[in-house]
Amino acid sequence: MPFPLAAYLHLSQVDARAQFERTQTRSPTAPGGRQEAFLPVETLLCFGASFRVNGHGYGGANITAAPPPVPQLARLFRRSPGSIIRKMSNLDGSSPNGAKNDVLVALELTRDVPAYLAIYQRLLLAARAAGITADQLPDFLDLVPHGTPADIGSFFEIDTVPDWQMEQAVQIELDSWRQKAPDIPTAETERLAVAGQRIGQQRFAKDVLRNYQRTCAFCGLRTDAIPGSRRMLVASHVKPWRDATSRERLDAANGIAACPTHDAAFDQGLVTVADDLHIVRAPTLEAAVHADGRVAHNFGDSGMLSHLRVPDTSARPRAAYLQWHRSHIWAATTPVSS
Repeated sequence: MPFPLAAYLHLSQVDARAQFERTQTRSPTAPGGRQEAFLPVETLLCFGASFRVNGHGYGGANITAAPPPVPQLARLFRRSPGSIIRKMSNLDGSSPNGAKNDVLVALELTRDVPAYLAIYQRLLLAARAAGITADQLPDFLDLVPHGTPADIGSFFEIDTVPDWQMEQAVQIELDSWRQKAPDIPTAETERLAVAGQRIGQQRFAKDVLRNYQRTCAFCGLRTDAIPGSRRMLVASHVKPWRDATSRERLDAANGIAACPTHDAAFDQGLVTVADDLHIVRAPTLEAAVHADGRVAHNFGDSGMLSHLRVPDTSARPRAAYLQWHRSHIWAATTPVSS
């Protein structure tokens, strides 16, 4: 390993600043040329970027379409976007050919995510001390300067799938880790598999909630209007986790931001969404709305919007996912007319 684990886990702000300054004197690698080994500050930031971007989705022709912070990290470190993506994929477990060194670093970084986020904060402060601006290296995890130990301890605050479904996904990823690193003990690879899934789910949840501006798409509840609120919204899968492919599970276009009440109704097929985003109630729910004022309070015209609320600048849920929900979830709760 080019650097000992302590160089990552106990990186001081002084050493981090020196490494940032070193990257700024680096010449860009010529096409086909051998690139310099990643410094700890680069590896640590690439690991953090995996909380924002699924590196597995970019490569070849679409590499230039990789979203922030990939382009910023590539420019800052004088590397290609593909180099950054490969490092991210090695660290978050999405690459089938990750180097053993990266596996070992990832193993330690996922051991205590709040501790990593504290390291991330130090990296941002060191970068600013080295003269690197927020345009060159943005705070892509939104932690500095307001992040405190209490804040970063709740970074994984959104549980997007049930435990039994997570276990299925972990088993799939565990098989992949065993192939990549057969000499690492099973207990360690199990923890890596869990961490990889948590990273992916957190990335999915944050992307979905950001897309809907932290507002329930069914009723318009805005959590930003409630100071200190947590777990008031979930990133609800349109095509459920149990039926989706690995890529579909983490596709933000397969998610809708919803409050717990409307998430449960959508998950059970009591409501569905048409291609034009019209919200449709199941006949049983429609009848209950007319018969019970308490049901009407949550699912009537005053409690639920007529159309899914998607901000003008945001992406709509993919039509194929909505069609799947109507065909498989909605249809199962809707009696067939005789």
